[in-house]
Amino acid sequence: LDSLSLINVRNQYSLDAAKTAKLLYPPFAEGDAVMLQASGAEVEAFAIESKGIVPLEVLTPDGVLMDRDTPVALQWTPASVADNSRIEIRVDISHHGGQRGEILCDVADTGSFEIPAELVTALMDLGISGFPTLDMERVAVGSVTVTPGQVDLRVVARANRMINIPGIIS
Repeated sequence: LDSLSLINVRNQYSLDAAKTAKLLYPPFAEGDAVMLQASGAEVEAFAIESKGIVPLEVLTPDGVLMDRDTPVALQWTPASVADNSRIEIRVDISHHGGQRGEILCDVADTGSFEIPAELVTALMDLGISGFPTLDMERVAVGSVTVTPGQVDLRVVARANRMINIPGIIS
């Protein structure tokens, strides 16, 4: 399958289900060109290219421990092409009771990262409620400037982990 078209359903664009059923997973190899072309209407025609990525395999087990004054060590299988993608990390420990804060990290796709203890403690000091989560994404981004601003093509592989905080039962 060389190309796919988006269809407009109630002002939201999605892939045609009949065509996506034919896609292999992953639909491209790491480093392959992933292109988006728009013919133009409200915004002029444009084309964006990003890179193919491999699925994100997180080696850190579910229930990762988070405690005050302690860094959180994360591990994943790194991309084979280091500059091809980045890892975005989001830690949310209070979304169930109204989000008070989060930790956002954008790091090199090297296979490991440690969230500093100072950030962990500062987030915990803001408050903790049910279902704390750690979300990780491997991301490759291509961008193009158009008259109203910038359009990004994000190629993303996601993984989630529950966080275990002593004394918190969700």
